Amino acid sequence: YLRDNMVVYKENKVQRGHSFAIVDEVDSILIDEARTPLIISGQGDKSTDLYERADELAKTMKYKRITESDNKVDNDDEYIEEGIDYIVDEKAKTATLTPVGVKKAEAFFGVENLSDPENMTISHHINQAIKARGVMRRDIEYVVNEKGEVIIVDEFTGRLMYG
Repeated sequence: YLRDNMVVYKENKVQRGHSFAIVDEVDSILIDEARTPLIISGQGDKSTDLYERADELAKTMKYKRITESDNKVDNDDEYIEEGIDYIVDEKAKTATLTPVGVKKAEAFFGVENLSDPENMTISHHINQAIKARGVMRRDIEYVVNEKGEVIIVDEFTGRLMYG
């Protein structure tokens, strides 16, 4: 189920039909552990070149952080004037490209239309890169140990969530 939610094309889904499950201590699973994000990771089977290129782009991009007290801009004029490439919404924990950022990304990757379905993989990698750079904060949301492993920090307890 979790891997199927990560695929871009439905042909890549691997899950068979649903059956049923019996869960003991469901309150613990649904309430206590609901705030623990599950991240599927492991050895990648594809080159990391696209991740690196997207991160290279994200490093050059200018962003604006919007807090709950800020008024969101209804038009793109302010972003164009200030050259803002993406907006980070702290409350929603999202990063969204502005029209300026879309043009910059299209030029960087040499594509005509970033929203074209054939560019979905590039768009996904860019969105992950700007989210990693703009939303996730080192030593707050995650730490990197001496082995170079990334460990998520529980936002409620401050404890490291290994595994």
